Amino acid sequence: MLLRLLLLLAPCGAGFATEVVSFSLRGNWKIRSGNGSLQLPAAVPGCVHSALFHQRIIKDPYYRFNNLDYRWIALDNWTYIKKFKLRFDMSKWSKVNLVFEGIDTVAVVLLNSVPIGKTDNMFRRYSFDITHVVKAMNIIEVRFQSPVIYAAQRSKLHTAYRVPPSCPPPVQDGECHVNFIRKMQCSFGWDWGPSFPTQGIWKDVRIEAYNICNLNYFTFTPIYDSYMKTWNLKIESSFDVVSSKLVSGEAIVAIPELNIQQTNSIGLQHGERTVTLFVKIDKVYFRTVELVEEPIQDSPGLSFYFKINGLPIFLKGSNWIPADLFQDRVTSAMLRLLLESVVDANMNALRVWGGGIYEQDEFYKLCDELGIMGDQTRPFITSSPTNGAKTTAEGWLSPNPYDLNYGDVHFYDYMSDCWDWRTFPKARFVSEYGYQSWPSFSTLEKVSSEEDWSYESRFALHRQHLIDGNNKMLKQIELHFKLPHSADQLRRFKDTLYLTQVMQAQCVKAETEFYRRSRNEIVSGKGHTMGALYWQLNDIWQAPSWSSLEYGGKWKMLHYFARHFFAPLLAVGLEDKDVLFIYGVSDLHSDHQTTLTVRVHTWSSLELVCSESTNPSVIKAGESVLLYIKPVPELLKGCPRCTRQSCVVSFYLSTDGELLSPINYHFLSSLKNAKGLLKANITATISQQGDTFAFDLKTSAVAPFVWLDVGSIPGRFSDNGFFMTEKTRTVFFYPWKPTSQSELEQSFHVTSLADTY
Repeated sequence: MLLRLLLLLAPCGAGFATEVVSFSLRGNWKIRSGNGSLQLPAAVPGCVHSALFHQRIIKDPYYRFNNLDYRWIALDNWTYIKKFKLRFDMSKWSKVNLVFEGIDTVAVVLLNSVPIGKTDNMFRRYSFDITHVVKAMNIIEVRFQSPVIYAAQRSKLHTAYRVPPSCPPPVQDGECHVNFIRKMQCSFGWDWGPSFPTQGIWKDVRIEAYNICNLNYFTFTPIYDSYMKTWNLKIESSFDVVSSKLVSGEAIVAIPELNIQQTNSIGLQHGERTVTLFVKIDKVYFRTVELVEEPIQDSPGLSFYFKINGLPIFLKGSNWIPADLFQDRVTSAMLRLLLESVVDANMNALRVWGGGIYEQDEFYKLCDELGIMGDQTRPFITSSPTNGAKTTAEGWLSPNPYDLNYGDVHFYDYMSDCWDWRTFPKARFVSEYGYQSWPSFSTLEKVSSEEDWSYESRFALHRQHLIDGNNKMLKQIELHFKLPHSADQLRRFKDTLYLTQVMQAQCVKAETEFYRRSRNEIVSGKGHTMGALYWQLNDIWQAPSWSSLEYGGKWKMLHYFARHFFAPLLAVGLEDKDVLFIYGVSDLHSDHQTTLTVRVHTWSSLELVCSESTNPSVIKAGESVLLYIKPVPELLKGCPRCTRQSCVVSFYLSTDGELLSPINYHFLSSLKNAKGLLKANITATISQQGDTFAFDLKTSAVAPFVWLDVGSIPGRFSDNGFFMTEKTRTVFFYPWKPTSQSELEQSFHVTSLADTY
């Protein structure tokens, strides 16, 4: 739908539309350091770090230990300077403004040596009246104060009560007192990112001039009238009225596609004014989102789930952090790549983390285009985690914000066995959970040197910002896998990186499947889980983190797993007291009759040992249903030569032989105890099919966690990290930039679990 808002303002019946002239000051500026020893060109939008990098005064800030070596940049006070010529005759305009869409962060702004305003908030728009200061030729200065020193000064002045935390843990190499500055919080450091407290003009800056009045902005919001059963468009317009007299005029709202044209008479007094209009809309329906918090049968507390257009929806997704600490690096192409990866992994929701930035309009436009839930009319809660309506009733401060019977929870446990479903909380909605892994070697190689390529290196320790995080990964791996022991240090390092990704993918898979099958289940008063948003989607630099996408967008094994465990129709297995239970889980909007097939494979052979199928049964829309119950000893009894250590179970849903769900697996023992697992010789024949490449794989043995890697060639596979239980398989590679068959053949490497032994 195209919406046009045409404002015709006729002061005293003069009958003319208001005019605005505007020109951007983006582009080439100069910056200088506090003592003037450094003066260099800088781009706006941009930041000091980027300017220093582009002028080759510093190297890539993300390289090796540069987050420590470049601390001096944030501790200095930098000034942005630009000379510009006024592009219009000042005598023809009543008011001239200097408008900053975003300044990072604490600064004094001067025009022609006259102070015209101050800034202390990275997230807001600033408009300064320069009518009586601007000339034909001008010089603008934006004098920044070090955000680190500013935050420390503010903290020292604040004595009313303690504001924790004063400083981040030492392992994060961060800066202190971040809560005392309205700035991207993670720029002072986080457990998944470095500390680079930036300074700069990070969004557009412009001069604008007008007479009579100016439209600052307008917003439109669809509102449903449940009593009249009609839609209305609420339009809010903000004006700056320069005229000392009443400004009379007409606001015409035109929607050509719906043959709607509505004329409203308005009158505006001098000053900042807001006009609200309502337009009735016929023939068009908008998406509605409702947060449902209501009593649940056989359970204390309240539900916490979303309805879209009146239909309950299980939210499947992840948590978004800033795509880069240096926002001038974030392009539309980068955002599209990351957000398309969200959709490709069967996610329907993103939680934009509050310690980052208010994302740019392009981000939300892309989310809307791709069907990722976000828009102003959506339900709002004051914090996360929260007890929702109960927190509101408790005056916004709950004694137990992790109550499983209300709202959303966060859950992290790195020491318990992530294969044991009893570890996980049976909550209403889980908005954060996850496990760390390292990125691939091809990603790390860009920011490291040969001496860093060891899991015990100073670099590996420096890059890890979670206390004892590297050891926590190894301990979780050791529960079910053998640690690499190659005498070759580089081989051992690469194998360890691979195993951290295997562990992370398997852990988050187990936890997510537990939440999905709990959607309509109440056990001991707990359950009805209706959301699983793992931490986190993307990376801000090349380091170990909870992400499923590496810095640059490369898919980790977890992201390929997410594509399966977030599938609309899924078979989920669990074991309890030697009994195997398999559920069918549906996010579909219609009932489906399906057949469950259960197969048993031996580690030592590509020949299927045994298989059975259930009678067709109906999985109702939006429900989880138990499809299969069998004691494991009974299952193995019918499969020759199978023990828990020598065999593995797979299962899937189908109709008339057509696969409806991903093939899922249930391990009968830890893989470190697997009997008969051989090193598989896996070969690939690569061929080009249009813009896509086919990898025809052959294996000599059963191969778990087959990982296909093409180094730094950007793109993704149709599947990865998979099990090969049959001799052949075809996987497709979708390049994100032009490449060739020969490039792929030279870069291609394949790893499966036994290769690390």
